[in-house]
Amino acid sequence: MSYTQSEIEQLIKMPKIIAENSKRDYRLDRNHSRLDLNVESLDKSIDFKMFVRINNTFSENFSVGLYVHQREGKPSFILFRCNGPHDHILSAIPIASHHNKPHIHIASQQNIESGYKAERGAEPTDRFYSVEQAIIFFLHTLNIEGADKQFANLFQKKFNFEGITHDTN
Repeated sequence: MSYTQSEIEQLIKMPKIIAENSKRDYRLDRNHSRLDLNVESLDKSIDFKMFVRINNTFSENFSVGLYVHQREGKPSFILFRCNGPHDHILSAIPIASHHNKPHIHIASQQNIESGYKAERGAEPTDRFYSVEQAIIFFLHTLNIEGADKQFANLFQKKFNFEGITHDTN
């Protein structure tokens, strides 16, 4: 059983909250700083995992994503992922042109049903350029609440989403 495109869009839009039982510290994983936070729908019916990965050598090589846990016989998959530019890091491997700038991966029904990674393909973006901007954009876009404790330092800055200034103070 797969997800419909409408269900995927609803998973993106639904209000979510960072769970109280989340580990709140970054840890070293090979050459990356890694943070994993448990996230749940407000009605607690759907579990997610938010992940942040930052390359310790090239901080512009980052990933901020949301993983949907398997439920009701449906597969687990990455719903949404923000990445920094990383083409120079993988330069020995032929890669898509979107890798040379910040980009967004969004899951699709077609990818899931075709056996690809759910979030295959990407859209270049100018909505973020740093991991800090990507986290704020991500939390806003995915309607995730309760991040003020985890990301307090980010909520004291101003960011612009689609022409609307978002004052975090």
